[in-house]
Amino acid sequence: MPVYSHSKLQSYENCPQKYKFQYIDRVELPEGGEGIEAFVGSRVHEVLEKLYKELILTKLNNLEDLLAYYESQWDKNWHDDVVVREGFTPEHYRNTGKDAIESYYKRHYPFKQGKTLATEQLLTFKIDNYTIRGFVDRLSYSGKGSYAVRKRYGKRWLFWCARGKKRLQNAAGKMTSKCAAALLALSNDELAAVLVGKYPQLAGRLTKSLKAREQAIKSASEELRITSNLFERRAIRRRINDLRATLSPLASGKKIHPVECYTSHEGRTDRDRHAAAFREIGPPWVLVASNVGSEGIDLHTYTARISHYDLEWNPAKMEQREGRGDRVGRLLKDRLMILYCLVPRTYDERMFHQLVARDRWHGVLLGKPSCKLSDDAIDAPLIDQSLMKKTRLDLAPRT
Repeated sequence: MPVYSHSKLQSYENCPQKYKFQYIDRVELPEGGEGIEAFVGSRVHEVLEKLYKELILTKLNNLEDLLAYYESQWDKNWHDDVVVREGFTPEHYRNTGKDAIESYYKRHYPFKQGKTLATEQLLTFKIDNYTIRGFVDRLSYSGKGSYAVRKRYGKRWLFWCARGKKRLQNAAGKMTSKCAAALLALSNDELAAVLVGKYPQLAGRLTKSLKAREQAIKSASEELRITSNLFERRAIRRRINDLRATLSPLASGKKIHPVECYTSHEGRTDRDRHAAAFREIGPPWVLVASNVGSEGIDLHTYTARISHYDLEWNPAKMEQREGRGDRVGRLLKDRLMILYCLVPRTYDERMFHQLVARDRWHGVLLGKPSCKLSDDAIDAPLIDQSLMKKTRLDLAPRT
């Protein structure tokens, strides 16, 4: 019976011929030097494995001990076949690993997000006649019957994260206090740091955008000073408040989480702050909105997809929701993706078909030339499996 792992399946997706050579024909590859990025990733992983293995025994290592262990593992495993990129020295990468460990430790200290149960745990399960195996990097218990499976990032992730953090910190040193605070807050967001580390031009775009907003605030403030008309002053103040909201959601001292909400449960100030941050590059990467956010706000700047987790009977209300992201001024080149999350053979599925039928009738009555009642192409296509995994909800009962 064949046994597959994540690396095997990923190898096949990337290149079926490579999979054949490596796992079927068992072609021996010529030996080569170890890349410095892989070497750094292995050393950082060893440090984190030590941290969590000893946490199982209720021992919490301090940061100095972990950095000392990292140094000892580096010296112990270093060899002359490690390939270092031209223009860099091993010390550059050595310091990158130290920065990654320090950043991770400070972000998760005192490591009470869950109780670690196991590290490097072998996991095997069957799907039909196939066996899937792999290693869980860390298994933790989060409470209330909930378990979390952690996978370690790729060997380049930590490198990009540390490099992006350095770039943002260097850029902050050349900015005014408010812009610098925003960049430093971004450097503490892992995904933002990885994106800046991977795409060098992104740091320049961020600094340019922050400078432009700060200059616009100064210009509007000067305009407010010399304007006497009451209505004009009110409009200028509104514009200044909007610019300040986009400039400082990250610099206000309150943490912006990767996922934020825009519902009636949040105060107006928090809602506006979440929306302002979502319009810019950086966290939150996902904004969960109720009907409170279905109108009256602009969220289009970097919106990639809109997922409807519930439906309205009126197609016009659905278009109103989608209008938050489908607006003039959207900066992403890819088309906006609209997703409907339905469970087959439920009332929601019936409701969706009724919604599509009403939308067709609206098109006919409003004279849309491309809309015909018999046009089955208007039906939404089924989502592909890879995208479904990114957007599905965990509906398992909680005890």
